[in-house]
Amino acid sequence: MRRLIRDNTAQTGLDFITGITIFLIAFIFVFAFIPGMFTPFQSNSDELTMTADRVGMTLVETILAKNNSGTIMPGIVDLNVFNNLKSGIESPSSPADYNNLMRSLGMDINGKIHNLQIIVEDEDGTEYKINGGITPGNENVGQSKRFVYMRDSNPANYPGKMAILTVRVW
Repeated sequence: MRRLIRDNTAQTGLDFITGITIFLIAFIFVFAFIPGMFTPFQSNSDELTMTADRVGMTLVETILAKNNSGTIMPGIVDLNVFNNLKSGIESPSSPADYNNLMRSLGMDINGKIHNLQIIVEDEDGTEYKINGGITPGNENVGQSKRFVYMRDSNPANYPGKMAILTVRVW
């Protein structure tokens, strides 16, 4: 007669497969759903950032770099030209003039003209803003910063004060 021997060991193969299966399901769940938790903090503003870079480059190298004599001095922002640009953006004579100015800055993206904010802050902390009253809200924002010199009409202030030009597009 056979005696039944008490066996206190578990079924090792089945326990191993069950444990690995639970681990893999948990790992796949974490791997699939954790990136979704960070989605609200990501931005699709690559296109807007490139637009902000293009507008900043256009401003610093051509539009704002002209002085009263018409000479282009890249990297040196003339305060009088800045104020003229401000009046053209904030109080245009017609919507067509505004659209043409925005297109010349490179703001026409796929037929849509985006909002623009330009801030120049000199080394003393004085800020000069264009379109400073409008804020982007919950939209994606592209931003570009450039170091420039800010020059006023006084010829003794050559090349000018060090400043940071910030361009925001949304």
